[in-house]
Amino acid sequence: LLVPLIIMSFFSFGLKWICGRRTARFTFIDVPIIIFTLMILSGGIFSVSGGSLKPALLYVCFISAYFTMKWLSRSSDFIVRAMQAIAFGAAIVSFIGICEYFIGDPSDIWQDSNLFASLKGRAGATFDNPNVLGEYLIMTMPISLALGLTQKSVVAKTSAYISVSLSAVCLICTWSRGAWLGIMLAGAAVLLLYTKKWLVGGIIALPVAGCALTYLNTTFTNRLFSIANLNDSSTSYRIGIWKSTLSMLKDTFWYGIGVGTDAFTSVFPCYAMSGITSAYHAHSLYLQIITETGIFSLITFVIIAFVFIQQSISFEAKSNAKSNKTVCLGILCGAVALLLQGLTDHVFYNYRIFLMFWLIIGLGVAHLEVAKESAEENEIMVYDAR
Repeated sequence: LLVPLIIMSFFSFGLKWICGRRTARFTFIDVPIIIFTLMILSGGIFSVSGGSLKPALLYVCFISAYFTMKWLSRSSDFIVRAMQAIAFGAAIVSFIGICEYFIGDPSDIWQDSNLFASLKGRAGATFDNPNVLGEYLIMTMPISLALGLTQKSVVAKTSAYISVSLSAVCLICTWSRGAWLGIMLAGAAVLLLYTKKWLVGGIIALPVAGCALTYLNTTFTNRLFSIANLNDSSTSYRIGIWKSTLSMLKDTFWYGIGVGTDAFTSVFPCYAMSGITSAYHAHSLYLQIITETGIFSLITFVIIAFVFIQQSISFEAKSNAKSNKTVCLGILCGAVALLLQGLTDHVFYNYRIFLMFWLIIGLGVAHLEVAKESAEENEIMVYDAR
């Protein structure tokens, strides 16, 4: 359902652009994104499996949403409406997840029943998978928070904060350790960028918080610290897959094996360690990219992430308007949180998460362009000129 909607939006914009009713401005970050897109398409055409073309075309389609979002977001009002849509969607999904966990019957197939027998299950909401739901929430929650901090209307602020609250509760109900760590690390980094006062507070509070969490014997802390427990079936399973995938890279390092589950499952058994019977993906975004389309594809993706982060940090350092700075860091936090979780999970395995990531990147790039041209950012320069 998303594919025809995105295609229609993209080509409708293109038609209006041809008629002179829209403008399309290319920026530096677009270059590696186009190259990465072509590499994905190549991974669909040249593959060890005949089932790679369909997912590759789907990926290409969803990356085109980046350009549509970027080119359509030509005003601060449009960007605010996009953020409101993200917050509203996150609130609905979170509400469903909370109801599933406390009222419904959450699935327990995604947890080690021996180590976490006290958990009644994990919320998956509309994603059916708690880890995927966690990926969605850590991308959208910082944007909802930035919306609440920058809106002047009481109704708008309250609505955004309700979305943040629902997302936070639902994120706990996913019991996704990777998502928790992703949002914690990204949030801490962004707070340091927002104001250096957080650096002093962090230096003081971090040891205290570490000691407190160590001695607290709660379900939350036990679940969080279990990420380093090799007796956890999930952790040991991931490590086995990573080692097997690294063995595979000895033969597929340069060009990859092709895009999609079919290609991975057809090759992985030849390199799987003893005890690892099967796997649908590498359980790491970066290992998956290099496995599917080779080292140059991974380098290109890293460049995309680096440029986006660098441009956001540069804007934050030079920004005159607190609201623009807050929105920039909210979008940056969501993107970085997903990239951090990608260290331990293939976060692009779910197509909706893949689409949401590129929509957020497009929104972030558009916001930087619009904010730089806004009156709030240029009023100091105008005053100096006078």
